[in-house]
Amino acid sequence: MLVPAIVYKAELEKKFALMAYDEKMSMYLCGSIEHFQLYIQPLDNDRIFQYAVVNDHEELVGYIEYRLDLYDSTAWRWGLMSFKNDPAFPTAVRQILDKLINEVHIRRMTFGVMNDNPVKRHYDRFAKRFNRFYTHEFHEVTRDSSGNYHDYTEYEIFPQEGIHWSEHLRKERMNSNG
Repeated sequence: MLVPAIVYKAELEKKFALMAYDEKMSMYLCGSIEHFQLYIQPLDNDRIFQYAVVNDHEELVGYIEYRLDLYDSTAWRWGLMSFKNDPAFPTAVRQILDKLINEVHIRRMTFGVMNDNPVKRHYDRFAKRFNRFYTHEFHEVTRDSSGNYHDYTEYEIFPQEGIHWSEHLRKERMNSNG
């Protein structure tokens, strides 16, 4: 279930602060999360959408943030963070994507990931579901505390020129059910 992040502000800030001091996790805090700080704010004119994801037991399981530029019809600067393996998180992501693609009719979506982040393989599969997508790989973008550089991939997707997201999910569910 999606809840405005401001409702869970203290709990979210605590989780992000703990991750910022975990060297491995801190490499993945990029995108909309600036310098390991989470700036939760009420909805304003900047069209920044921030959600806490809670399960049926009202337990915080994740965080989703994105910007929406209605002039360019672009959803960008995504920040996705799952705190535990719970089906409420991917359900919430699909709910937002379905709304943006089928109701808001966004023309373009951009997001990125550090290449050594395990979630990158999911992003690769997601991008390939669309007829028109691009990936841009940037080399040696970020240096960790050991002095090693890490690569970063930016994704650019044009969902209105590809498959219909809801139709794809329906087919995917039918195939997985036998």
